Amino acid sequence: MYTPLLRIVIGLLAAVGSVFFFMNDRYNTALILLVSLALTITSYFRNGTVFLAFRQMKKFNIPKAKILLEKVYNPKWLTKGQRSYYYFVDGFIAMQEKDMTRAYESLFKSLEIGLRTENDRAIATFNLASVEFERGHIAKCFELISKTRALRCSPRVLSELAKLEDRINMFTDNL
Repeated sequence: MYTPLLRIVIGLLAAVGSVFFFMNDRYNTALILLVSLALTITSYFRNGTVFLAFRQMKKFNIPKAKILLEKVYNPKWLTKGQRSYYYFVDGFIAMQEKDMTRAYESLFKSLEIGLRTENDRAIATFNLASVEFERGHIAKCFELISKTRALRCSPRVLSELAKLEDRINMFTDNL
């Protein structure tokens, strides 16, 4: 939840504080600061900046979300929940960049790992359906739409789903 800069500042303060307390024979306080330093470093690799990127994505601030997501050095080190949202945000960014192959792979991975809420699973499935429509796989698109309808989702997702169905119907009518 913290930016890397803030984690570095907290880490430096903990390191400097622990050295100060060791020099003044206050070992308990120094050890507490070293433990907090270790937890800060561990949380950086286990959580990354995925939550911040997800919040930016929800605000449709895609450039900022991309910058925050790029600060995650190795997604494999993230916790399972963080890793699923990493791929969820990455898939959404790829859709905005019109990279449908990466979008499909990332969204599929996010569903495979497991998103926390049913609405997020519905959004990912809906976006997969949109990707399949863009790629011209209409049958797969309809299958994903029916999966999305089976999930409990927000009214906004349902309205976007109806718009996608209208686009598909217009496309198939013109064939």
